[in-house]
Amino acid sequence: PVLTPAMSAVRSLLLLLAIAASSYASTASRVEVERIRDPSSHEPRIARKGWKAVGPTLPSKQIHVVVAVKQRNTEELKERLDAIATPGSPMYGEFLSNADVNQLVAPAPGSIGAVKEWLMEHGAADVEPLTPNGDFLGALMTAEQASKLVGGAYVDFKHTGTGAVISRLEAPAYSVHSSVAPHIDFVSPTITFPMKGGSRGPYKDDAEGRSLTITPEILRGMYNLTDDDVGRGDDSVIVQGVASFLEQYYAPSDLVAFRAKYRLGDAATLTDVPDPQLHTPVGVEASLDVQWITTMGDQVNTEHW
Repeated sequence: PVLTPAMSAVRSLLLLLAIAASSYASTASRVEVERIRDPSSHEPRIARKGWKAVGPTLPSKQIHVVVAVKQRNTEELKERLDAIATPGSPMYGEFLSNADVNQLVAPAPGSIGAVKEWLMEHGAADVEPLTPNGDFLGALMTAEQASKLVGGAYVDFKHTGTGAVISRLEAPAYSVHSSVAPHIDFVSPTITFPMKGGSRGPYKDDAEGRSLTITPEILRGMYNLTDDDVGRGDDSVIVQGVASFLEQYYAPSDLVAFRAKYRLGDAATLTDVPDPQLHTPVGVEASLDVQWITTMGDQVNTEHW
């Protein structure tokens, strides 16, 4: 048969429609997982954290991909925690162990299996659980494989202060295949950036752009607390608590020095439960918790458990 110009035009049109349909199907088969709330703020936020794009990530670069598998029974966990903390509740004080929580919120086996299969289909090797209940899975992939996984190209960012280099998506959003989307909370690394290459550094968000070190005055101002917003010590029934775990204790001498440094006046109204405590080994986190909580809730009766 002779191919007429009309037949050729129809054939070309059908081919274009087929390509368009294929492209639409490919796009429609993906579901957006995360998006920066205000995309216009994404690049400025990256810059404020000290990161600058230096070029596309090499396709062969190894990236450790972490997937948060969707947990179950999170609402039940909230209800149980409320009951445990409510005086008069039959469950009051019946605290859950770490194993109890892991078991309660563990993802469905089908979800873990679906995410593992999805990662392996994209070339991941040695998919391993990173937590006891498998709600985080980790795998090594090339940047090229990871890009196909999340539907976006990876870019290398260099920190202007430390020189550290990380790979992230330049776009403010990413997506996954619709078949696995119901089983996923988020994928990393994608659109979030660490602060200053892992160092928290000074706080730089005052109206004039000055570099400020965090102080009790700054934090109290952020919470709209004034010098009049203090507790009444033993004249009040209000009590706040600090819980220290892993056999760590705060250092009473550090607390005294902290309050003296920032001229906070009277000593914190602090009670050890149980009393006495050995206060050894001293933990940095425990000391910081006690110092800052007794500062924000200044002169509020505080118990250290």
